[in-house]
Amino acid sequence: MNLRLFSFIVASCFNIFLVIQSIVFIIFFSGYRNVIKYSSLSLIYILLIGIFNFITNIIGIYISFEKNLSFFYILKTTTAIFSLIFLVYLMRNMLVSLKDQTFVETDGYKEKTNTYLINFTILSLVFIVANFLYALFLTNNENVYRILSLVFLFFLAFVVIIEIIEYRKILSKEKGKISEINLMRYRTIFIAGIIAIILGGVDILFIVIRRIDLIILFGSMFAYGTIILSVGLSLNFIYEYMDILVRSSEINKKLSELNSKMMDDIRTAQSLQISLLPIDKQKIIQNYIDMEISYMPMQSVGGDYYDFYQLDNKRLLFFLGDASGHGIYAAMIWAILKVEIEELIEEKKFTDLGNSFFILNQRLTRVLENTYSYATLFSVLLDLEAQKLTYISAGHIDQIYYDYSEKKIQFLRNKNPIIGTFKNATFTTDTVSFNNGDVLIMYSDGIVEGINPEGEQLGRKRLMEIVEKTNLSRSAAEILGEILIHLEEFFEGTLQKDDRTLMVIKI
Repeated sequence: MNLRLFSFIVASCFNIFLVIQSIVFIIFFSGYRNVIKYSSLSLIYILLIGIFNFITNIIGIYISFEKNLSFFYILKTTTAIFSLIFLVYLMRNMLVSLKDQTFVETDGYKEKTNTYLINFTILSLVFIVANFLYALFLTNNENVYRILSLVFLFFLAFVVIIEIIEYRKILSKEKGKISEINLMRYRTIFIAGIIAIILGGVDILFIVIRRIDLIILFGSMFAYGTIILSVGLSLNFIYEYMDILVRSSEINKKLSELNSKMMDDIRTAQSLQISLLPIDKQKIIQNYIDMEISYMPMQSVGGDYYDFYQLDNKRLLFFLGDASGHGIYAAMIWAILKVEIEELIEEKKFTDLGNSFFILNQRLTRVLENTYSYATLFSVLLDLEAQKLTYISAGHIDQIYYDYSEKKIQFLRNKNPIIGTFKNATFTTDTVSFNNGDVLIMYSDGIVEGINPEGEQLGRKRLMEIVEKTNLSRSAAEILGEILIHLEEFFEGTLQKDDRTLMVIKI
C-alpha cells in the first residue's frame, strides 16, 4: 500500500475541513470583534494555512503516482513555504495578543516582532525564488536541489529554535496574567505548529538523503504534520468559542449589574418624582373646582410637568408643560421647573402671569444655559370671583376650551417663546370670561403626537373630533374617562414615544 498517497489524501481531507471551519468561524466571529481583539487576524492566517496545506497535499497526491523529481516537487515546496509563512505569522500574532492582554506592552515588542516577520518573509521568499530558478534552469542537476533543501532544512531548524525560545520567554514573563482558556489555546497552536514544522523538515531530510522510499513506505511526514496542525487549529476554534462565551458572559454579567444599578436609580428617581406630584393638593383644589387629570409617562419617570396651586380663596393657578427629552433627564428639568415656580409663588410673583413667566424664564435659562434644554409651559390663572380665565403659553401647543353658553369648542392660542432658552424674552397673556359649564382641556404634545399601529399620528383634528363627540356636560372625571376611551380606541395599545398628560377642568 502506498502510504505516501494515503497520507496526502487524509491530510487533504483534514485541510479542507479546516478551511471550511475557518470560513464558518470568520462569519460567526464577525459579531464578536470587540470581544477578542486579535482573533480576526488569526482566523485569516488559519484560513490561509489551511488553503496552502490543502494545495500542497493535492500536489502530493499527484506526485505520488511517479518517483522522479519534477516541477511539481518544486511547486509543492513553494506552497508549503507559504503555509510556513502564515504559520509563523499566526504564532507571532498569538504572542503579540498575549502581551497585549497583560497591559504591559511597553518594550516595543510589536515593532520588534514586525521586524522579525519582515526578515523571515524575505528569507522565505528567497527560497521560493531559488526553487523556481532551479525548476527553470537546473532541473537536470538534482544536487543543487538537495543543497537548497539542506539549506532550507537548517532554516527550518533555526525558525523552530527561535520560536521555542520566544514562546518560553514570553510565557515565563506573562504567566498568570491571562486566562486558562487562552493559555490552552496558545499552547495548542504553538505545539501543533512546531510539530508540523519539524515533520515537514523530516520530509525534506528524506529527500536530501535520497530516501523517498521511506516516504512511500511510512507516508509523507509533511502530510502527517499538516494533519496534526489541522487538529490543533481545529481545537483552537473550540477554545476560541469558549473564550467568546466566557467573555460574553462576563460582559453580560457586568451589563446586568449595571442595568440593576440603573433600575435602582430609576426607581429612586421614580419615587422622588411621585413624591413631587401634586396628588394631595389635587384634593384641595377639587374643593374649589371640578377637575381631573391623567398622567402617563413613557418611561418610569417622565418629562411632562403639571401642578396646581391655590393662591387665595378666589384664585387658582394651573400648570401643564413638557420638558425637553425623555426619562430621567427630562424629569430633572421637570424638578427644576417645579422648584422655580414654587419659589415665585412664595415670593407672590404670580399675580401677573406675563411678568411671572419673564422672571421664571430668566431663572431657568441661567440653570439650563449651554445644555440645549428647554421646557414648554401652559398656565391658567382662574379668578373665581371675577369669572376670568387668564392664560399664557410658552411654546406649548394650543389647548382646547369649550364655551358652554355658545356650545362652541375652540383652541386657546397664545404665542410666546419656550422657557429656558432666550434669557430676556417677554411674555404676554390672554383672558377669557367664563361661565358655569365651561370646560378647559389641557394636554401635552404626547397626546396629539401619539400613533396608532399604522404609524398615523392622532393630530389636532382627530383630537378635536374626539372632544366634539364627548359629553362635555358631565363631570371632569367622566369627561376625562370618555376622552381616554376614545384615545385608546385610536392608539390600540401601541407603545408611545412620548409622555401623555391630560387635564380636564370643569368650571
